[in-house]
Amino acid sequence: MIDCLNTSSFRRISAVFIAVAMLFAFTVVGARPASPATNVNANESVFSFGDAVMSGSTGTTPLSQPLVGMASTPSGGYWLVARDGGIFSFGGAPFHGSTGAMTLNQPIVGMAATPTGNGYWFVAADGGIFSFGDAQFYGSTGAMTLNQPIVGMASTKTGHGYWLVARDGGIFSFGDAAFYGSTGAMTLNQPIVGMTPTRSGFGYWFVAADGGIFSFGDAQFYGSTGAMTLNQPIVGMAGAPTGDGYWFVAADGGMFAFGNAPFLGSGTSAGKQVVGMASMSNGVGYWMVTTGTLEAPVPPAGEEAPPSGGTVTPGAFCSPVGATGLSATGKVMHCTQRAGESRARWREA
Repeated sequence: MIDCLNTSSFRRISAVFIAVAMLFAFTVVGARPASPATNVNANESVFSFGDAVMSGSTGTTPLSQPLVGMASTPSGGYWLVARDGGIFSFGGAPFHGSTGAMTLNQPIVGMAATPTGNGYWFVAADGGIFSFGDAQFYGSTGAMTLNQPIVGMASTKTGHGYWLVARDGGIFSFGDAAFYGSTGAMTLNQPIVGMTPTRSGFGYWFVAADGGIFSFGDAQFYGSTGAMTLNQPIVGMAGAPTGDGYWFVAADGGMFAFGNAPFLGSGTSAGKQVVGMASMSNGVGYWMVTTGTLEAPVPPAGEEAPPSGGTVTPGAFCSPVGATGLSATGKVMHCTQRAGESRARWREA
């Protein structure tokens, strides 16, 4: 598959960045203490806002691997997925299977639900795809050599295809998912951490760790935090149900709303580290999923931050926990902290 840059979208984005630079204070709403999470139990791993209902979480349940993402159903339920592909279903979200008992080549980094809510896909860091329920397998990058690991995925409107996005913004389209452009040939200030499709399915957005937005196809630019100084990096995004806006969530639970996506609350409890979010498809609300404890926003001297297209050193101190990088030999590395350790280190996935 050829990965190329939609230059017209990029020029438009660059122009809009300049034009709206002085308007951020009026268009961005986030990280506010108002409208706290619906659930306030410090042991919970899910926090809900607006119409989204907190239907359960892994709480204090011991997990073999940390949670890495979530996806919602049309009926308001949701799934949580762990790095080993263990799945946890809440609010009527049906269990269709998992990879929790399998030995994976690479860890799971995200998931997407089918439009019916009766199936889901997992994607691993190497682009391996695992499909369950009415989710069909349309292809993967599991046998390819990637420049950067996969960090997320999204389903098409029909559910007959999906996109995978890599850390450098390389996009891989399968089934009826069309290619609208990527940042694979660009030098990014910060790595891509997530994507979301437009309501029509004819475009998509990428978000970088600094909140920079890249829009392709019919995706419109509504604002970003690319020019702001954030307390914590952005870890995920979701589209507004109306299709004319989007949310970003930071590792500390700070929420940033753009376009017609309303600010419904932000923050978690007990310093939990957010690893992803999902929005309601029928209603106005969103959830955050957390794992572990929040890391310091700036790595102390001697630690390695998540790389921007570079490599990491196995065994070196790192921050934040959950970050992904590549070693000089191309092996996927994860920033993990084991029991009894005061600081996290880069380890082979």
